[in-house]
Amino acid sequence: MRALKHIYWGVAAVCLTVLVSTSCGTGEEKGDKKEAAPPAGQAGQTTKPGLDLGLTISPGAPGEASLIVLRLFSGSLRQAELDNAAKKEEQRSAIEPIRLSIPPESWATVEFRILGREAAPEGKDKLAGVVLVDAPKSESVSLGPKDALTGVYRIPSANLLMPGTLVRAEMKAAGEVILSEAIPVPNPPDSEKGLLLRKAEIRLKLKSWAEAKAAAQEIIERFPGEAAGYWLKAQTLEGEGHDAEALRMYNTALEKALAQKEADQHEPPLPIIIKIRDLEEKISSSAKK
Repeated sequence: MRALKHIYWGVAAVCLTVLVSTSCGTGEEKGDKKEAAPPAGQAGQTTKPGLDLGLTISPGAPGEASLIVLRLFSGSLRQAELDNAAKKEEQRSAIEPIRLSIPPESWATVEFRILGREAAPEGKDKLAGVVLVDAPKSESVSLGPKDALTGVYRIPSANLLMPGTLVRAEMKAAGEVILSEAIPVPNPPDSEKGLLLRKAEIRLKLKSWAEAKAAAQEIIERFPGEAAGYWLKAQTLEGEGHDAEALRMYNTALEKALAQKEADQHEPPLPIIIKIRDLEEKISSSAKK
């Protein structure tokens, strides 16, 4: 196990340096973290060069809430970092972050439009029932190549999101109108495991720690040999501030992931390894204070 872990640490170092624009996992996530660029087709151009919106839609089970996650980032800076990585060290140039003023209310006024309704009356193309549940609180922000600002939105019922419907986000910020590309609403989970995973992930994004932990524990009990439940539970523990417990759970998730023989594991080892590294550094730094 130790040898395998060292191998994956080496892979992680290479991926972090070169694959800046590749997303390695789901979790999200939590807001305002450093992250890789969304996959092709999930980031749109803006009228202000350098700023982009990424849009992710997570339909809940029938009758349950769904989530929309909106990420504001700089595609041009990410491309610049990729270009830098391809150059010799002495040829690389410094990449300065973009400094912006984005009032918190800019996140509350984001509009999500349903495309393909050109003949609809004014305002009827807007996705109804969307509520902002989490967004950056500071007005002055800085975006580097690996940074993203995240807003999380709740839709009361998954029935409002018909699979295949195209949704586009429109945000007014920094004196510009920033548009995402149109993203199709994915199908809701159609298996017991998929429903459990989606339930846990949605509650995790909503920062409903107790509910997310309970959902993750149910996944662990139903699928004890898989990494997904341990990965999700570790994130809830970290969200609650229990760093030492979270670190132990992340290590368990890594062990499960390395032991899994199936190629369709829910969460690949790389993001787990990155989490372990970051949390170990955080705990070590706190111990020195």
